Amino acid sequence: MQASHLKCKSLNVVILGDFIGFPYGMAAASRVRYLAAGLLDCGVKVTVFNIVGINRNTSTIKPSIAGVAWGIPYEYLSKVPIRSSSWWRRRIEDFVGFGNLFIKLITLKMKYQIDVVIFYSRNSLLISNVALFCRLLRIKTVAEVCEWPITKYNSNHRFFNNAYKYCTKAVLKADAALPISAYIENQLAVVANLSNTSLPMLRIPIIVDVKEGQSSNTDSLFPYSYLFYSASLAYFDIIKLLIDVIKELDNRGVVISLIITGTGEPIYANSLIDYATNLGIQERINLLGWVDEAKLDKLQTSAKALLAPLYDTLENQARFPTKIGHYLASGTPVISTRVGDVATYLFHEKNAYLADGCTPTLIADTVESILSNPILAHKVGLAGKDLAKNEFDYRIHGINLYNFLLQVVTSR
Repeated sequence: MQASHLKCKSLNVVILGDFIGFPYGMAAASRVRYLAAGLLDCGVKVTVFNIVGINRNTSTIKPSIAGVAWGIPYEYLSKVPIRSSSWWRRRIEDFVGFGNLFIKLITLKMKYQIDVVIFYSRNSLLISNVALFCRLLRIKTVAEVCEWPITKYNSNHRFFNNAYKYCTKAVLKADAALPISAYIENQLAVVANLSNTSLPMLRIPIIVDVKEGQSSNTDSLFPYSYLFYSASLAYFDIIKLLIDVIKELDNRGVVISLIITGTGEPIYANSLIDYATNLGIQERINLLGWVDEAKLDKLQTSAKALLAPLYDTLENQARFPTKIGHYLASGTPVISTRVGDVATYLFHEKNAYLADGCTPTLIADTVESILSNPILAHKVGLAGKDLAKNEFDYRIHGINLYNFLLQVVTSR
């Protein structure tokens, strides 16, 4: 289904997730925020329901049970914004969250205040059951698909069964889908064809508010040059790779530090510091944890380069990391690799820098090329910002999504 301009019609949309952590989470919360913001600009009423609370260590800020962020109402349906560490209490929270969800859906339907539910979840059971319930209530459902989880696990992994059901069955329970990448769009088309199912799709790539990435003050928060990386500390292997890059540069006589923002279990942070210590570069590695948007913006605009390397795996071919959109919007040069949709939008020394592979040596080579030619690096950074403005701004995709949802709602 192609999104085309339709006559203006009011819509009521619920974005439903289980571990998005809205409004203070990281990539998931950011994507939900901009999906909602784009619809708000089109006059759509949007509400975000978090079925359960955020995991500990996700944010230093404890969200309210309900509130409004950036004009977007949200609520934690489990009535507990921070998820318990007790297995039994988590099960109670799940029960309360799902119970309140079904009550909310019935109430909203009776008041004619809901037209579409957008799923932001990889939980096959959640999507299958809620999609069926919504169908009984004559509420349309759309699956937002920014990961293809079957690429993450082998058949012996404990999460493989859920991933398989999600990719082959659950997403088809929805009335439509929003793939983030060409890979996922193709996989959805294959699954739908094998099941003789019609699944309208609208691809929405990474989305960002370009204005947020603009900063007139590039004075560094730190008295030294640094590279920057933002992600959950659960991306342990990539962060170790970047620490190896700092070591490789150190061996070449290039003195530069690595600043990392993102949350995670303390065991990850401790292991990374130990790893850097064993390499003798612990003073060059700075784990800042969660930071607010203003500080994040300043960290990105004053960095020498923003790092987003991807190993060439099926999982990464399917993904399109949200951080790349935020990076590009800052105007600072971005370093990544030719994997998945990155190779579709990013071109070496044109609007980004693409390393020839995901190794410490090749990434260090790319860093050195940026440091050795700051004029070109500045030009490339500005071209990256233009790319973000023209291709990834949430306002553009908000209009497309609005029109697409209208078609979904009015279709039989």
